[in-house]
Amino acid sequence: MALAGSQLRPSPKLFPRTRCGSSTASQGRGGPMSFKTGNRVRRIEVDGPSIPLMGDVSLPGNKNSAMPIVTAAALAPGTTTVKHVPDLSDMRALGSVLQCLGARIEIRGGSWTIRGGYPAGHSIPAELSSHFRGSVYGLAIAGARGVGASMGSVGGDSLSGRTLEPHERAFAGFGLRLEVSDAGLLLHPGRPKAAEFRIDDHGVSATCIAMILAASLDGRSIIRNASLELETDDTLAAVVQLGASAFREGRDLVIRGPMTGSPKDLTIPDDQNVFGTLAVAAAITGGRISCPGSIVRVAPKAT
Repeated sequence: MALAGSQLRPSPKLFPRTRCGSSTASQGRGGPMSFKTGNRVRRIEVDGPSIPLMGDVSLPGNKNSAMPIVTAAALAPGTTTVKHVPDLSDMRALGSVLQCLGARIEIRGGSWTIRGGYPAGHSIPAELSSHFRGSVYGLAIAGARGVGASMGSVGGDSLSGRTLEPHERAFAGFGLRLEVSDAGLLLHPGRPKAAEFRIDDHGVSATCIAMILAASLDGRSIIRNASLELETDDTLAAVVQLGASAFREGRDLVIRGPMTGSPKDLTIPDDQNVFGTLAVAAAITGGRISCPGSIVRVAPKAT
């Protein structure tokens, strides 16, 4: 049985413009990617046994790495091309969020060409923020520029233990105030400065937002007790490629900004979760898969 793989559809175009007016508060509804739809819980039923899973597979880029990397690219000087971006609704929604905040983005298949700009608006529409949790990355754009921004409540899957407290600490560490309420999020305007602080994070987005802010500011920042998730190292490597100095010492991140821009293209690493799922399925069924052209991760080095 041959695997079709996760192919990115080529479609040269600009992101469709989303109305970027005032943000309307959302009532905490999960977006269309949530596991729950109304009172029903989606489930997948598998009838076995299966024949051996055999074939070649083209792995998609890792979404949780792609989101902070394209956000960092939108803050870097000049134009940056990010390749191997997964073709997902969450990524397209993030593109619309970044556009609302002044970025210019053109997509050709899995490549995004990104040029930053001054925010065209200071709000993220609730129709976008309620769709996916990654909408919070838009606040990093506003925070790095010292402007205020508002958004409706963030969407995404309702997973136990998820809070926005690490995100509040990420902004507070640089002197910015993020106000979280049932109606949504409000980032107050301020003058962010490089700093040393504890973020106490075990997720991905809060640590990545802190790294993006640190890499955008002039000076040396130390983010203590940061997340060890693989995607945070992907983001650390990206800000180095974009001209910042950054390295990890255990759970502490040392970053000196600002990003100076770079002529090199950035490439999103493969999604290790997709690979792991297929590898386990092949092992269970007695099959064999291969991933030609897989993208090897670049470990961030001290600079």
